[in-house]
Amino acid sequence: MKKKSEELKCKFTPTIFSIKLIAIILKKYPEVSGYIKFGRYETKDGIDICCLVNVGEGEELANTAVKRCDSKSMKEIYDELMNNVKVLRERKNLGQNQKMTLYKYLPTFLTGPLTHIFCYLSSIGIKIGMIRLREFEFGSCVITSIGGIGIENSLVPIPPVSFAPAILTLCSKYDVNYKDEKGEIKTKTFLKMNFTTDYRFFDYKTSVNIYHDILRIGSDPEIFEQECEKFESINNNLKNVV
Repeated sequence: MKKKSEELKCKFTPTIFSIKLIAIILKKYPEVSGYIKFGRYETKDGIDICCLVNVGEGEELANTAVKRCDSKSMKEIYDELMNNVKVLRERKNLGQNQKMTLYKYLPTFLTGPLTHIFCYLSSIGIKIGMIRLREFEFGSCVITSIGGIGIENSLVPIPPVSFAPAILTLCSKYDVNYKDEKGEIKTKTFLKMNFTTDYRFFDYKTSVNIYHDILRIGSDPEIFEQECEKFESINNNLKNVV
């Protein structure tokens, strides 16, 4: 991440890295990145990753999705996410503002059922312009970062209203001392990532394969770069054909 930050003059964070990593891996398993529509599984093109954003100093939690992360570079992901977060925090996201205004005047007993209905419609690809409801608002996976408050390990349940196949929790980084081959004390930095999945999408075999892919690709910068270039080149070739 330090190398990428210097190379592209942007501050890459564990969140940006994780968005790209999970998008690459989920692309390999189309059976887990679709959606369930009226009891029937449907596939979906591209991997959309949703991030939860703290708006208003903890008074409000919003969501924003980065579209087709598998075919975008880390710089494109960074730019799109930072722009989305900025718009939300400056209260310029019309969809979020309209939803909060609607909830402000709704009777409390209607808030839960309506939220569930709106989110379900979004999860099956339906958008409603009148209330600025976007399709697939929570994407193929939700990412939430709790490392900023110093939590080294935590499991987060999938929010019922998201209808997302999985949620990835990014905990805080921590250092571990070890002896190298020469007997010298060195330090390695680790980041714990907890993956909560919906059993309707992730069977045991697929979950094990994804676990090993996260370790294999996520812990080796060279393999990670190769995977990034492979998916980005596929996308560029498709653009050239069109």
